Amino acid sequence: MKKKVEVLRLTLKTTNSLQPSFLPLQFLFACTQLVLVFISIYLPSFVINQLTQATHAKEAIPRIITILTIALVVRLLSVYLKAKVTLLNHVLINQICGYMSEQMTNVSFETLEDPTFIDKCANAIEPIQNLNVVDMLFIAIPNIIQYTITLIGVIFILLIYNVWLVIFIVSLSSLQFFINRQGVKKETEYAKSSFKENKAYWYYLRTMNDITSAKDIRVYKLQPFLLQKVSEVYNHFIYSGSRGYGIRDIRELIGKVCSTLVMAFMYIFLVYSTIKNPIDASYLILLVNAATSMFMTLNLMQTELLNVNQALIYLEGFVEFEKAVTSDHLSGTKVLDEPIHCVEFKDVCFSYPKSDVLVLNHLNLTITDKLTISLVGRNGSGKTTIVKLLSRLYQPTSGEILVNGVNINEYEYTSYLNQLSIIFQDFKNFQESIEENITFNNVNREKLEEAIKQADLKKEVNTFPNGIHTHVGKEFSNDGIHLSKGQEQKLAIARSIYKGGSLMILDEPAASLDPLAEEEVYKHFQHITNNKLSILISHRLSSCSQSDCIILLEDGQVKEKGNHEQLMKQAGLYADMYTLQSSAYES
Repeated sequence: MKKKVEVLRLTLKTTNSLQPSFLPLQFLFACTQLVLVFISIYLPSFVINQLTQATHAKEAIPRIITILTIALVVRLLSVYLKAKVTLLNHVLINQICGYMSEQMTNVSFETLEDPTFIDKCANAIEPIQNLNVVDMLFIAIPNIIQYTITLIGVIFILLIYNVWLVIFIVSLSSLQFFINRQGVKKETEYAKSSFKENKAYWYYLRTMNDITSAKDIRVYKLQPFLLQKVSEVYNHFIYSGSRGYGIRDIRELIGKVCSTLVMAFMYIFLVYSTIKNPIDASYLILLVNAATSMFMTLNLMQTELLNVNQALIYLEGFVEFEKAVTSDHLSGTKVLDEPIHCVEFKDVCFSYPKSDVLVLNHLNLTITDKLTISLVGRNGSGKTTIVKLLSRLYQPTSGEILVNGVNINEYEYTSYLNQLSIIFQDFKNFQESIEENITFNNVNREKLEEAIKQADLKKEVNTFPNGIHTHVGKEFSNDGIHLSKGQEQKLAIARSIYKGGSLMILDEPAASLDPLAEEEVYKHFQHITNNKLSILISHRLSSCSQSDCIILLEDGQVKEKGNHEQLMKQAGLYADMYTLQSSAYES
């Protein structure tokens, strides 16, 4: 119960912050429904009473017209509020999904790579986006209030007449509620078990329609394989769905049986009581309406209580998601407003989550001055891990990283990142215009032109159909173009130049290029970074030979350090690797 109260509190808080008018309008709509219920109970009895007791038609008709006019006004208001609430509900769902997406962009990279967190995201967004649980919850809560007030009114009417009728209806409804509660619990379990398969289902469908997968699918004839995967996931849906709907069918059957029993008992009881003690026709109609309304309201109320219970179970995923994203980033308060001129790793150890292998093993490394530093080494030696730690995507297991003599976690996060211009190995260009890919709508025309020029992209841009406004890819524009690997590389470099960070890092982003193209990229990188501190990572050692300093990593430690000539004279691991690569190219 405590957990569900927490879920409800957080959901109400989030809803009110995203859409402040939603809850008040939902409450007003419930009030209009409540008024209409009481009008429907009393109106028939009121009309008969007025027509039988009024001394003249002129006295009865205005009263009847008045009550009908009130009913019409309330009905019109109810229709308007329902339309408004329905619209706001769709807006709210989109806002919650947008809020969760924004939260995911702010969590640490380490958290984002955690499979447990990914499952929490799926469990949070799936019921909100596809099962409409937010709408279910906020329709149910005002309805429960409305039904409670309605029950108080009709029970009061019936208690005046006979308490046993009330006891019978309440007892049968309670039994029905208990059975339904167990059924809803099982239905929810089956639905939640299918979230993971739902993610897989849409993954396979996206893959089959993704242009980047099209060549492999056709060349390797992957259609049967992918269709089999879709079929396996779909069969799980059928199994879960059939079990869930089977339980729902049983619940509906029990509900119909209970309804029939109550209606039969109610009419027999009222007919018998009327024969025994004759009552006025208008009062008899009032009792019939009250008894019918009581049973229907109890049924509706238990449905809404079950809906609230089910919605809160689904929304537990949202609470888990919120807990996971809070206090995630380590962010200091010191603003880094000067260029980076010194980077130091002091006895840094690091192993990736859920792994005991030390990728960095008591690493001590200092980089200073406006030099181009090359990090080289075998796969798994820790080159890319250094970049991830330096960019605060991960935190060291032990030791500390200093920038300008200060622990990087003491710097305010945004000001720190502003000093970094990084081109990752798996850099990403977006299905937006060339200009937006570089500036992200923070446009400075002079800087943009200079970045394009320095990245050696100007010649290509001039040939594009819409210049810098040409879209990358055809997702949003029929005039979009598919860039070559070299052009994608230049676009990424232009982005890093435009950002203007004082520390530039190039992490093997040209690995998919041929050796000549990669050599050209690295030479160009060294040219544009000759007046600032820069780190270059490459598995092709010939690309690093012109660097001011080369650092060879082995088993997470600095194995060798010096310029190309010095390391070749040492005749160590670097010289062996360089000679091996050179002979491979020569042969």
